[in-house]
Order: sequence, then structure tokens, then C-alpha cells
Amino acid sequence: MEKIILIPNPYKDKSYRVARRVIYHLRQKGAEVYVSEEHKSLVWDDAQTYKIPPKDACLCIVMGGDGSVLDAAPLAIELNIPILGVNLGRLGYLSTLEPDRLSLLDRLFSGKFKVKDNMLLSASVHKGNGTDLKIDRLSVNDIVICHDQNFGLADISLLDNAGNTINYRADGMIVATPAGSSAYSLSAGGPLMESGVDAFCVTPICSHSFFNRSILFSASSTVTLKNNSERGQELALLIDGRISEKLLPGDEAQITVSDKKLKMVYFSDSGMLNTLWRKMEAAELNKE
Repeated sequence: MEKIILIPNPYKDKSYRVARRVIYHLRQKGAEVYVSEEHKSLVWDDAQTYKIPPKDACLCIVMGGDGSVLDAAPLAIELNIPILGVNLGRLGYLSTLEPDRLSLLDRLFSGKFKVKDNMLLSASVHKGNGTDLKIDRLSVNDIVICHDQNFGLADISLLDNAGNTINYRADGMIVATPAGSSAYSLSAGGPLMESGVDAFCVTPICSHSFFNRSILFSASSTVTLKNNSERGQELALLIDGRISEKLLPGDEAQITVSDKKLKMVYFSDSGMLNTLWRKMEAAELNKE
């Protein structure tokens, strides 16, 4: 390990207490640690600041919860480097490291870690007026189509590669990666998927249709979700919870698996169920 980008979280890490411990561990092993200029107070802890992230960095360490990892993912994807989350949230399913186990950072320099490729979803929008729009941001967890501000049911059609169609009246639709299957999709009744499964799932949100089950699609599939509203209702297309585009009546969102992957660092071989159960149990204990 040489140059490492650190993304602190002063909202969850008051006075950068955990960030300073991370910097100390990394500097003890000879790594150069870079933080953005907004965290320049960490220069006193031997961190260096950047205006533009160093393109020759080999790792991105993110402090916070799953939302922090999702926000840092575009940078890691752009630089094609692994990401390592230090959990300062409650569940932190996407975060590998807990603050009380920072000594595991030493494994980064002895090779005792694994890097796994996580599936990413890509979306494009075909507008009713015939224009096409590519969404730049890739999804780590899920792509959701739902009402932005209006209440009421959405009329959405799901089309597969062969043109087969299912019409839904629901609060929305979730298209989730295996990693994202433990997030919003799970809350909506979707299945848990192992990280190595070469598939993604589509789950309706509070469907008023008789068919309200999730559907699994192979990674080679393309699914199309169309705003079928006859009442002029706009829908929002969200990438990992961030609004990316409006869908007017007649607009279609086409979703495929991206050729790119999000590389994530892991220190153990714990299975998905063990990891999820351990983190949910810890979150419940923290509530008490």
C-alpha cells in the first residue's frame, strides 16, 4: 500500500477521533494518506490534502455508514481502486471494519485481505419525445422508480428482453443488486442474494396487483420500467437513494448490469447471512 485516500466523516466522528487513529495505523506502515482540503485540520496528523484525488491511489477508506460508502463509490469506480468502509453507522452492511478493530488495517500491508467485485447497475432513460439519456452514476445497491412528492399509486410496466410485460399499480419498483438485496428491497419483501450470484432482482413496493412477488433476472438481462400513468403523474428515478432523473408519462428506464465493478476490501470470509445477522444484532444492542 502506498497512497491511500481517506474520506472522514466529521458528523459521525466528532473531532476526527477515529479518523486520526486510522491515519496513525496507516502512517506507521509507511502509507501516504490523502484527504480533501475541507479536512485540512488532519494535516497535523500527517495527512496530505488534495484538490484533485491522486490518480495513483491504491485504496479509498470511507468513514461512516452505508450512505457514506455509496457516496464514495463513484470516486472508487472512477479511479478503479478498492473501497474499505469503517462503520460509524448502525448497520453498516457495506462497511468491513468496526472502529474497535482498527488493528486489522495492518493486514493491508501483509496481504491478508481479499478484494471482491460487486455488481453495479446502469440506467438509461428513453423519453417519450424520442430522446435518450444516459445516467452517469452507477448503482451499488438499487435503482428505484417511485413518486417524488406526489402521493398515490404509480402505474408502471415491467418489460423483459423478450417483450413480456407485467403491469403494476404500486408505490414504486426496486431493482437491486445482490449487495442491495439486503437494503430497501429486503424491507419491501424481496429476497436476500449472495454476493456472488450473477443476477439482480426486481421488487414492487406495496403493490396493489395480485402479482406482488420479486422477480430474479440473469445478469445478461435488460429490464425496462415504463411510467404508464394516464393522469400525468411524474415519477422519480433514484440511484442509491439519490434523485437522478424525472420520468414523465411515457418515459422508459432501461436497466442493465454494468461492465464496471465496485471493488471492496474484506478481512474475513464470513458469509452474507452471518455478516447480516451479526450487524443487525449489533444494531439492536446499540438501540438499548
